[in-house]
Amino acid sequence: MLAAMKGRIKHPYIVIAVLIALILDFIMFFYVNSNVSYITGILIIVYCLCAVLTLVVPIFGSVSTLLSYVIFGIFNVEGSNFAFGLILVSVAIFSYTVKTLFSAPIGLIFVSCIILYSSSESVAVSLASSLIVAYLVGCLCRMNSINLAEKEVFRVKEIELNRELSTYKKDLYIMNQMHDVVANDLSYIISVSSIQDGRLWKNVLEKADEAFRHTHYLIKILDNNEIVPEENMSLMDLINREYQALVNIGIVGDVNYSHFSPESIHDEHILNAISNLIREIFNNISKYCNNDSGYIFTLKNDNSGTTIVQINELSDENNKRSHKNGLRMQRRIIEDLGGYLISNTDYHTWTLRAYIPNKQECQ
Repeated sequence: MLAAMKGRIKHPYIVIAVLIALILDFIMFFYVNSNVSYITGILIIVYCLCAVLTLVVPIFGSVSTLLSYVIFGIFNVEGSNFAFGLILVSVAIFSYTVKTLFSAPIGLIFVSCIILYSSSESVAVSLASSLIVAYLVGCLCRMNSINLAEKEVFRVKEIELNRELSTYKKDLYIMNQMHDVVANDLSYIISVSSIQDGRLWKNVLEKADEAFRHTHYLIKILDNNEIVPEENMSLMDLINREYQALVNIGIVGDVNYSHFSPESIHDEHILNAISNLIREIFNNISKYCNNDSGYIFTLKNDNSGTTIVQINELSDENNKRSHKNGLRMQRRIIEDLGGYLISNTDYHTWTLRAYIPNKQECQ
């Protein structure tokens, strides 16, 4: 009820109805009253202002209009028996904006006053009947608006359920593909590399084993629909492992993390973002770096955040394993954390610079 008092009538048809009724009632008053007294003029102006107020504050305006019309009957203002267009509109608005439990008693009191102060019985019956019809019209409009609102709520819920169902189907498909294709292929690679000799095969085994464990970790997330903390190796161990993996395939570079202290990072999301970016960087080095010139990788941090810089000369060979999605996803994750990732190619030299704050910034 209070919400309705604060609302405004915005429907154009209702506004037009109020304006037309206002003009007709105004004309009717002055047509019947050839000599309008000072008090009558004030009452008519107040009556019209109350009707206009109905558009701004529906309940207060409609009640004020009804009361002013009752005053017309008390003072026996000529023309009030004919100029009741605004009253009909006000009654309809009142019954539309106020619950029936509250509007019905007030409407009954108003109709009783109209009957009591009407100049004749026929006028009272005619006006009372018109008011009852207007009240019922307002109630029907209110019920219709409630039904429309309920349908809209149902429609929104249906859209949300369909979206959730679509997401579930997509996750289920991804989970099955990861298990049936990715995990099985990795299992085969692990089986083959485990019976081979040499440092290179050992590196393949380590990479495949990590990918296999991480794949099952992702399958578990999709299956349980919740993120379970994953145990990760330290950033320095990760860098050393990735560095050695590149050495095994003939790519040697300059790696420096002497100015990095992981103790200043306490947010698990930040650590995961740094770890994932390091993996992506070293993976890209293996695909794009010119083996003869090597690469530069620097990791450092301070009290505010972590900075990663990586430079390498690009290989002339076109790498078919790249889909150009890795860094784009990493950039989005880092930007969501309040950092940035900038990369460019200049004179056949690739440069990447990333900054990740120690604390997530509110977006």
